[in-house]
Amino acid sequence: MSYRNPKYTYQSHASYYQNLIDAGVKAGSKITENENTKKETARKINQARVGASRGANQAFVTKGVQSNTYGNQTTKGAIGSYFENTGPLIGDLTMQTTGPDAPCEANGNCAELTSRLATLNKAPGVIKDFTENMLSQVDYSKLENFDENQGGNFILAANILQGADATTPAYGYSYNIEEGVDEKNRPDGSYNWVFKFDETAARKQLVADGKTEEEINEMMPGLRFDGKDSFSINSAGLAQQTANGGSVFVDTPKMSNEMEEIVSASGFMTGTEKDSKGNIIPGTGSFDIEKFKLQGDDGYDQISVVQEGVIGEGDNAQNYSANYNLIDENKIKNAMQNEINTKMDYFGQQQNQGSAIALWNKVLSDVDITDINVEEVEKAIGYKPTEEDLQTWDYNNPSGLSEKQLGLFKHLYEKYAVNEVYKLMTHEAYKTQRAYKPSEKRSTNPDFDKKRF
Repeated sequence: MSYRNPKYTYQSHASYYQNLIDAGVKAGSKITENENTKKETARKINQARVGASRGANQAFVTKGVQSNTYGNQTTKGAIGSYFENTGPLIGDLTMQTTGPDAPCEANGNCAELTSRLATLNKAPGVIKDFTENMLSQVDYSKLENFDENQGGNFILAANILQGADATTPAYGYSYNIEEGVDEKNRPDGSYNWVFKFDETAARKQLVADGKTEEEINEMMPGLRFDGKDSFSINSAGLAQQTANGGSVFVDTPKMSNEMEEIVSASGFMTGTEKDSKGNIIPGTGSFDIEKFKLQGDDGYDQISVVQEGVIGEGDNAQNYSANYNLIDENKIKNAMQNEINTKMDYFGQQQNQGSAIALWNKVLSDVDITDINVEEVEKAIGYKPTEEDLQTWDYNNPSGLSEKQLGLFKHLYEKYAVNEVYKLMTHEAYKTQRAYKPSEKRSTNPDFDKKRF
């Protein structure tokens, strides 16, 4: 028999190599599969990021445009433009900060980008509130007896927002929203409503309107923002200015309301009623005539005799006269003095001087210098007023009102108040309260009471 040593027996290694190859292929396939899995995972992450970016972008724009449900086409157009322009930034920030291995992790700026994204995401609400506040504040048409000497830039801004005549884009005016920045030029979470003026465009339109160069040159200062080509209203600044009842424009105090407050607080007239405008309704309430009657140096009451009818008929007819106490204006002044002083303390404070200026410009200074008793004023405030003293007062004096101005203001305010209350107390509706009641040593003529009808 033959013997074959297995050592020398030929064996095919094909299957081994194949197995080796197969193992290698399998290992390679595993590696490729892992790589593909990683790539697929990365692709899905990036896809999610892109989707988040697009979604955030669109949501931001949509929310921004819809955030303005208050105002007109001017404000809506500017707001829509701002959010469309800012949308791509929101998308990029969302992509940079999305996922467990967000790109910002590698860059080490996640906190910065996340904070920036949060600020921008708040923008729709901030800008909506800002716009509502701004539109409400600059609408000077709602202010009664508005003093046009104040806030020229705000008046112009209001006209632009309302599309008033000669403040449209054709006349060089435009507006947009910009982010506010701090001293290092970093976004600070506030926003600016920016108004701009293009003099070239304005001149072109004015020429088309038929204006001459001389007329245009005269108009130009009034078309610009206090000598500048732009004016900004900042959301944070506006919020601070209008907090606790503050405002861009100063209301001109209504003297009728001022008088009612003084009369009520002084307490010398009780039970008075007010109409819808805050005026005391003549005839309501009462006062003590004994405290306000006019008396002569001799102590006798000063009275007026008013013919009110006829008694009897024919030859027996006699005129019937009623007698009324006259009112002493100095006694009115004395009765109101504490309240007037309180008013002056209020108007004299720096934060309230705007109201004093408005009241001066629109009410108190509207007098003829010849109607003023110069000697009386000099005695009251220490100097004689001139025409210049009665001119329009400026809101922009950083030093505020001078002692001279406050003195003149008090004198004319007090005089106005006394006159108004005097007219009220001498009104026909209070005749019965002023009726003269005869008694010893009360009339200017001791025998008058005996002759009274």
